[in-house]
Amino acid sequence: MKFEVFLTVVFYSFINYLFQRSIKPYVLIGVFGVFVFAGCEKPGVIGLDVHPEADQFNVLFSDTSTLVAKTILEDSIRTDEPILNLLGAYTDPVFGYTAASFYTQFSMTTNNVGFGSSFVPDSLVLTIGYVGSYGPSPSAQTVNVYRLTEDIYEDSAYYSNRDFAYDPLELASVSIAPVDEDSVVRIKLDGSNSVFSSNDSFFVDNAAFQSFFKGFYISTDTSMPCCPGGTGATCCSGGILYLDMLSSYTKL
Repeated sequence: MKFEVFLTVVFYSFINYLFQRSIKPYVLIGVFGVFVFAGCEKPGVIGLDVHPEADQFNVLFSDTSTLVAKTILEDSIRTDEPILNLLGAYTDPVFGYTAASFYTQFSMTTNNVGFGSSFVPDSLVLTIGYVGSYGPSPSAQTVNVYRLTEDIYEDSAYYSNRDFAYDPLELASVSIAPVDEDSVVRIKLDGSNSVFSSNDSFFVDNAAFQSFFKGFYISTDTSMPCCPGGTGATCCSGGILYLDMLSSYTKL
């Protein structure tokens, strides 16, 4: 626009100059033609008139494409020092069946603990700090506790694909259904004598204690209704519990 205005001003100034100099009419007509042809050139998009047509980009639009997304199972992740331990099972309507269990080891808070040769415990209760849950409001789930027969080493790295040997004899098989207001989960151990000894040599220090008692394997009963193929009103009503094994509530 500015260029056209500039040409117009120049044209009229030049014509006025020619009239003042008494230039012949045919000269004026020739000059007029030059300005007309110079000002009527068809504008083009910068670059397109010199860029080869075969190299120009073509943009297409389509709304018929279908995207298919899938989850990929990770090989393994490190799990030996978790902030929280996960326990439970349920079937998510989108992601499908999920179950979580864990291995744990206990340490004594003091050395040289003596119970006496005649001491026999009436019962043992495992309490674990409860933080919350994931999934639907947790319904009652059956939790099983087993005694490990393989050592866990505190300074070793362990991953989610690592399994430990354990005694298949259940120390506990209880139904738990914590609510949001709860701070602990309590599990009474049936085989009290199998995790306790009146031999004070086992309680001299943690090395002796963990050699005698290597820890627990705590799992969820996978035959619960919310497992694959389950039916009934309670299907998909399970949940994953968040448990804090380092909580002050966690003790045996």
